[in-house]
Amino acid sequence: MTLIHQTIASLVSMLSTEEVSAVEVLDAHAERIQRIDLTHRVFRGTALARARRDAQDSDQRRRSQDSRGPLDGVPFAVKDNFDVTGQRTYSGSNDALAAATSDAAVVSALRSAGAVLVGRTVMDELAYGMRSWPARNARDPERSPGGSSGGSASAVAGYAVPFALGSDTGGSVQVPAGLCGVVGFKPGHGVLSTEGLTPLSPTLDHIGTLTRSVEDAQLLFTALVPEQERLRGRTNFVLGIPEALPASGIAPGVSRRYEEVLRLLREAGVETVPFATPMPDRYLEIETNICVPEFARAHGDRVRARPEAYREITRMWIDVGERFPQADYDFALQLRSQVKEKWLDALQGVDAVITPIAPVSAPPYGMATHTWPDGTTDDYDHLLGHFANMANITGFPSITLPAGDDESGLAFGLQVIGRPGGDFQLLAMARELEAILGAHP
Repeated sequence: MTLIHQTIASLVSMLSTEEVSAVEVLDAHAERIQRIDLTHRVFRGTALARARRDAQDSDQRRRSQDSRGPLDGVPFAVKDNFDVTGQRTYSGSNDALAAATSDAAVVSALRSAGAVLVGRTVMDELAYGMRSWPARNARDPERSPGGSSGGSASAVAGYAVPFALGSDTGGSVQVPAGLCGVVGFKPGHGVLSTEGLTPLSPTLDHIGTLTRSVEDAQLLFTALVPEQERLRGRTNFVLGIPEALPASGIAPGVSRRYEEVLRLLREAGVETVPFATPMPDRYLEIETNICVPEFARAHGDRVRARPEAYREITRMWIDVGERFPQADYDFALQLRSQVKEKWLDALQGVDAVITPIAPVSAPPYGMATHTWPDGTTDDYDHLLGHFANMANITGFPSITLPAGDDESGLAFGLQVIGRPGGDFQLLAMARELEAILGAHP
């Protein structure tokens, strides 16, 4: 197995014993980045010269017995909406902010731990979308990686980096993870600071990570929030299976794979019980009526100043958001509070809830709409997030696991939604589920 195929955990072991150097690890990934970006266009920009200097510094620290911790020397990438000192933050647009004078909080934490930043990944413009054009899915370049953190997910799936950061407002970490066959972890709302992240909707925005195993997600989370209580996993947890899902439909292939996964879990001794999803018909309304006006508040001035630099759909949503009735926004916030309270009550009987991460598999590259068997259509930008937005609206921690392929050979992602404050407990459960499913790259 080459260096690019190693997990974070493997690289940590190899670096700590000086089996390999940080420079060797960086050079292997730099070569892969240059190759994959020619075909999959997952990077907005790279900073490989700076990364090599950082890797050299990491090696010097190890020689001096002054390592900053397990992540020292491990490469990573960030979505294009994270501030990085000295770099301009485009957020997937053609209109950059001034060069950042400091790193985003989570980027700063990782670099302080010695992790080596290699570049910025492609995303939907201002994070409003689910396709991350022009990035392609590393699993199948004829498919979309999803969005809006599609570049980050595809970079990890394509072995360009062992991990990457993303942001998640309505499924933007978890959906690409599921479509690309990697692990997408979204801690609870506010657990990871969004300081230095270009916002989409502050009420719903989360920071998340893309990795190739749950163990790697645990390593990262431990480095970022070391003070959180760690709860050990247990084999007798109870999983809730929603009786209703907030979507207009679910593709037959996705539904069949979901049933196969449930069978595998039950055969392994995992207890499942029906879960009454609170207010399943209100999620899209809540998400839209909060996100659209907050999006306009965050970016209206920027887009109006240079409208020619932005896509027509972005300008349209800004216009809608600026005209959005305050009463409808306030009512959506009230509904969100009701949903959270009802979820807290419903979770009393289960440890987590599991669903497919999306109603459909990875869309064909460049395709904007999904056509159902009855001839009706749905816009992928909305459809792909229909299951993921439950965790964003509640703000509860959630994780997407690769769980094999559907009958068409496309990646199937399993979403696991945990309890508020139970981020480590969720990761422990996910690691046990991962072991049963045996599906990480």
